[in-house]
Amino acid sequence: MAKTTDPPERRATIDEGIEVLTEVAAGELQEYGAYPEGTIHRLVEERLEEMAEISRNFGKDKDSGDEEEDSKDGDEDSTK
Repeated sequence: MAKTTDPPERRATIDEGIEVLTEVAAGELQEYGAYPEGTIHRLVEERLEEMAEISRNFGKDKDSGDEEEDSKDGDEDSTK
């Protein structure tokens, strides 16, 4: 079996890498459960929330009728 070595005393963290690459603070989770505004983690969290909302609404009609389908059907009828 291979012998394991002790890790170096200090390793860079992913957050440090994010900050070096983006020049924006990664952000630390606050006591109230959110990341500070303007940090990478906050931006990622907001984008994930947007994507979740899009996913939840996927396939739902905006109105009671499907206007997009109605306009497609109307265009086909006018060309016949």
